Amino acid sequence: MDISLTAYNQTFQAPWVGTVELNEAGKWFDDFMLLALGGLAYQAFYQRILSSSSYTQAQVTCFASAAFCLVLGIPSILVGAVAASTDSPANPRCVTAQLDQEIINLKPHTGTGLTFLDSSVLVFWLVGVDMSYTIMFPQLVCVLFFKISNGYGVCVGYILGFVLRVLSGEPLLGLPPAIRFPGCRLDKEGKLTQFFPFRTTIMLMSLVSIVLFSWLASIIFSKGLLSDKWDLFDIKRKEAQTALPSDVKLSDSREEGPAAIQLLNTTSC
Repeated sequence: MDISLTAYNQTFQAPWVGTVELNEAGKWFDDFMLLALGGLAYQAFYQRILSSSSYTQAQVTCFASAAFCLVLGIPSILVGAVAASTDSPANPRCVTAQLDQEIINLKPHTGTGLTFLDSSVLVFWLVGVDMSYTIMFPQLVCVLFFKISNGYGVCVGYILGFVLRVLSGEPLLGLPPAIRFPGCRLDKEGKLTQFFPFRTTIMLMSLVSIVLFSWLASIIFSKGLLSDKWDLFDIKRKEAQTALPSDVKLSDSREEGPAAIQLLNTTSC
């Protein structure tokens, strides 16, 4: 049957174009942010960017890859549309299961490229993106946009993000949530699931903790509240080196000022 007819109409199965329920909006938002920002902290991404021969090529690579990611989502949509448009047996997942089995049967004939179909690898990849978004992405933002960030804040943010993420649970690993955010309940498959955007919340908490504890550490060591021997990351010396060029530039401008005025006073047309 034509997939355009089954998109919004009940035929053999439910329409393959679904709707977002209000009580699931938080989870959809969290998943969207995870997919949009989770890969930005991957080392492979910066290896490709830094290997570009020019700034323009790096920009084109980023925008082209973003568009290509949308193209890669089309096959998954088509598989779901075909499954919903097929007069399958009672089990609505029969068609997709048959398609998966056919793909798996092709693995010995297509080399190692399809080994990523193994569920264990897929699970670890999804968990890796999750951890990259909740733990590594806040550190990337602080390094790029918050000069006050230092090793103490990074350590606190890393530990806080990791602990909160583990305590939030992960259905893919069979890890039950110890912290139940608002809206935590059983999903359609009977698994206890967080419908609150908890990943984005953890990411923001980690980001704030990095900036806050970096600022506190900077105040503690710059004011001499703790001895320099406790400064494991040597932030006091690094801050002094960072401030030195601006001080030298200011002093040079002050020295050049009177000389310029004197030169103007002694110059006549």
